[in-house]
Amino acid sequence: MDRLRSILVGVDFSPCSEAALRQAVRIGAWTHARVAAVNVVPLPVYALPSGMMTPIEFHPVDLLVDSARCRWAEWPPACELGEKVAFDVTLGVPRGELVDRVSRGGYDLLVIGAHSDFDSRRGVGSVAAACVQRAACKVLVVREQQVGSFRSVVACVDFAEASRVALEQAIRIAAQDGSLLHIVHVFSDPWRGIAGADAARLRGSALADRYRAAVEHDLRLFCEPMAHELAALKASFHAMQYDGHGKGVVQFVQQQGCDLVVLGTRARWNIRDFLWGSTAERVVREAGCSALTVKPPGFQAQ
Repeated sequence: MDRLRSILVGVDFSPCSEAALRQAVRIGAWTHARVAAVNVVPLPVYALPSGMMTPIEFHPVDLLVDSARCRWAEWPPACELGEKVAFDVTLGVPRGELVDRVSRGGYDLLVIGAHSDFDSRRGVGSVAAACVQRAACKVLVVREQQVGSFRSVVACVDFAEASRVALEQAIRIAAQDGSLLHIVHVFSDPWRGIAGADAARLRGSALADRYRAAVEHDLRLFCEPMAHELAALKASFHAMQYDGHGKGVVQFVQQQGCDLVVLGTRARWNIRDFLWGSTAERVVREAGCSALTVKPPGFQAQ
């Protein structure tokens, strides 16, 4: 990745968190970026006003912070990495604290595990999903099994400016790791406004093949400014028709067994995204591999 000066990694001492930490250090070494780790200790829901009497013994908040520092000092990945990573503990709501720290610290990349030990069944936990939506920087969501280099990378292109940035990042990662690079554009059925037998004939006609060829031509034209790098990496181009952009990307990633998908997000999130999820969030949740999301110019955190 280009011009990385500082990387923040969220840790909760889970296996996913270990993979995220190792990726943060590995990627940081490419550009000699500063890597900082933070463990956000959730505020206890039982916090009581000072002086209130209760028959139950509660752990002081300071004890929780001290416990987190002790865990870091004894955690094998932290012991192995030594002084390569600066560590801090803070109290609060994890998703909010991570997003706020990115903004305050001006970090270029946030690396986070896909889930904690408590929400592994979701595939991607609520903290990682919130960071993808709201963090004002690139966000790398790391799966537990992804502890080394990325062997196969997918760059998602939808012709928006964010996907150009995503393509640039995918190229740099593939060049660093010697990865296979796939450039993917998913388009909708152009005949879906035509019903019945007429639509079926169009889908099976030479016109459908010409339409697909035209889309692939536009895809290559969009990537032309980076043609030299793509040729050196022997990148492959894929123009795919699918009912739903997110579903198409997920199917491609799973069929190809890719390690990393790189894609852009929107400049703003709306209520529909909150209720149903965006294309980017669907891919991050369902692809089953690590994902790097990049923000477009003018991104506004919600």
